[in-house]
Amino acid sequence: MTTPFPFFRAAILCLLSLTTLHAAELRFAGTLGNSDDSQPVFAGKLAAGIGPVLDDEGALWERGGSTRLNRYALDGRLLASLEIPASSDGNDQLTRVGDLLVMKLGNAIYTLPIKAAPGTKPTRLKGGVDVLASSAVGGRAVGVEKESLFSLDPATGERIAMMQPGMRIQSLHVEADGTLLGFGEGKVFAWQGSTLKEGFPRGFNGERPQKIGRHWYSHGWHGTIHRFNESFEPDPGVVLGGASGSFIGYLPLSNDLSNGRGMVKLRDGLFAVSGMGGVIQFVQWNEKENCFDVVRRIGGLLGLKGLALDANGNIWTSRGSWRWQDEPQTPHTLGDLEPSICAQPVVLGGKTLCILKKH
Repeated sequence: MTTPFPFFRAAILCLLSLTTLHAAELRFAGTLGNSDDSQPVFAGKLAAGIGPVLDDEGALWERGGSTRLNRYALDGRLLASLEIPASSDGNDQLTRVGDLLVMKLGNAIYTLPIKAAPGTKPTRLKGGVDVLASSAVGGRAVGVEKESLFSLDPATGERIAMMQPGMRIQSLHVEADGTLLGFGEGKVFAWQGSTLKEGFPRGFNGERPQKIGRHWYSHGWHGTIHRFNESFEPDPGVVLGGASGSFIGYLPLSNDLSNGRGMVKLRDGLFAVSGMGGVIQFVQWNEKENCFDVVRRIGGLLGLKGLALDANGNIWTSRGSWRWQDEPQTPHTLGDLEPSICAQPVVLGGKTLCILKKH
């Protein structure tokens, strides 16, 4: 499949040629959404993020559509793109274990060396998995299959049964000291070895929880990100977005997150977050406002239904919208943050936008 960007760029230039006849010069200034258009960015069907993961060279790994795993430079360049088995499950997971990338795709586990050569296919390990931890310790990953916890050596495929937690686990995270945390049914459980730690279970809110530094982060719809302290108390609570009922107030949100699938720290105060479309957002901690600001975007526009350009140069698409002066890496800045446009947008008189939506 080819990237939607060339179509996007060509269509804009075509519109410009019809509407700005007096322009002295047209020049290519970049691809909105990603600063590199040298090769296809997304492939297959629209698929949720599974990471992101940061490697030792400071590059980010994330799924780009249902059949591709991409490696991005932090400035948005696509450094590598590898084919992976087709899956679009919103609960898929990418975890780094040493020099291996470990992927839960559907109910199967695959591994791929971080330094894999172009064309390398992932290796499928024996056995199934329902949940894979977002972190690893001691060279081993942790997973759940049929309500039983196991640890996994991804280099050999060896599995060691751990225990049956007696609850439906929806997410797993392993701390650096080996403490295993299981999340589900609105609670968090913590085990040291196979022993439930004192004070657990506790109440917990959100999906895809991860501990980064001294804080826990989790996600919800409408681009909501929650932050908690080490005791799982709100610190301060919602720090981006604000799903209905999350809190009384409003914070800016990102349509590209919709429901975050994972986070990674890039440097102090700066994090990468991926969402339901596999698009990566950089969020920066705003100390004054005690919340996150979305500062850049990496990723494609898969499954475009059409685009429109109004008299002010605003660009409208089914995946979000930009102002004309926005730079290639700019997050969406305009309009309905969850457009769900089902057909070609139409601009009447250059000023009135007409769209057909699912709702």
